[in-house]
Amino acid sequence: MIEPMIAQIFLPLPPSLNAKITAYPTKRGIRVATSKRVKEWESIAAGVLFEQRPPRFGARPVVVSLDIHFPDNGNKTGDLDNYLKSTLDALTKADIWDDDDQIISLMVKKRALIPGGVIHITIIEASDIDIDQSQRQTADRPKEWRLL
Repeated sequence: MIEPMIAQIFLPLPPSLNAKITAYPTKRGIRVATSKRVKEWESIAAGVLFEQRPPRFGARPVVVSLDIHFPDNGNKTGDLDNYLKSTLDALTKADIWDDDDQIISLMVKKRALIPGGVIHITIIEASDIDIDQSQRQTADRPKEWRLL
C-alpha cells in the first residue's frame, strides 16, 4: 500500500477576513483592493512556507485540517471562518496545491491560546476511499440540492 503524502505547516495567524479588503472612493466609483495588513501577512506567510518547504500536492485531491490558536491578548477569540480564506489563498499562492477547490474535506478547530497566534495546518493526500465517499455523498443528496 502506498502511503499518502502528508504536510504539517505552521503559519502566523492572518488578519481576520474583516480586514482583507479595503474600499475607497475614486473618480469612477468605489475601488476594492486587498488591505495593506493582509498583503504584509501574505508576504510573511510566503517566507514561512518557503522555509518550511512542505510537499507540493499538484492537482491531487486533499483533506485539510486547520487548528487555529488565537493570541492570548485578553480579548475574545475570533470567528474561525474569518481566517480560512487568507490561509487557503496563501497555500495556493505558494503552490502547495494547484487550487483550493481540490479540498474534498476541511476541518477547522479552535485550540488553546498562544501568544501571537498560530495556525497548524495538516494536509493529507486524499485516498481513493475518501474520494469515493465524497462522490457518494453528493449522489445521495436530493436531486434539487445537486442543482445548487
